[in-house]
Amino acid sequence: SFFYNAFVIDKGFPEAYSQYGLCCNKLGNIEEGREYLLKGKEMAEHNKDDQSMAIAYNCMGISYINWHDPKEALENYEKALKIQISLEDRIEEAKINQNIAVVYNKMKQPDEGIKYLQKSIEILGEREPWVQGMCYANLGNCYLIEDRLSDAIINYEKALALFTQENMDNARGKLLVQLARSYICLGILADGGKLLTEAFEVCSIFNESIVMANLHWFSGKLLFNYKD
Repeated sequence: SFFYNAFVIDKGFPEAYSQYGLCCNKLGNIEEGREYLLKGKEMAEHNKDDQSMAIAYNCMGISYINWHDPKEALENYEKALKIQISLEDRIEEAKINQNIAVVYNKMKQPDEGIKYLQKSIEILGEREPWVQGMCYANLGNCYLIEDRLSDAIINYEKALALFTQENMDNARGKLLVQLARSYICLGILADGGKLLTEAFEVCSIFNESIVMANLHWFSGKLLFNYKD
């Protein structure tokens, strides 16, 4: 409602349209979200406002991932990245690099994703620990795709420490599932079981259907491996 009120008050506020469109999209209001995202992008391009265009392209990239169109997502993220580099906004550059890495993971090109994530971590240093956490979590995902389970665990544990430090309980719960999965795949079943128990405690609070389904799936795999 804040973004909606912002462009009701100021109809020439492209960032508000873009962010409102992104919120609609995340809530499942796809057509409404698309309408406002395109409006925000068109307005930013018309105004030739670099910061507004970077935000619009980034929001479009996030939405195209949700619309299962990684090619369009990548194109919009790259436009946003080019602008942020020209503006010398290093933190936003790091965030967009992280978003681009997610696209490459979706496209099953984890080697490309790793390059962008390592660049993000280098840029961030000790800043923005929640973004660092997302980078390490996605590095874990890259290594998981490559079946480099030990490397996945190292990065997941770095992410877990940062999510815990920043009180990011939802992200921590999802990360615990991935970490448990990695231990189970390595055959370290006792540790995997402990992590699943902790994940159930955290994830049950948010009760996201996909996350809970994954939890039950990996619990089943754990019990099957114990049986063997």
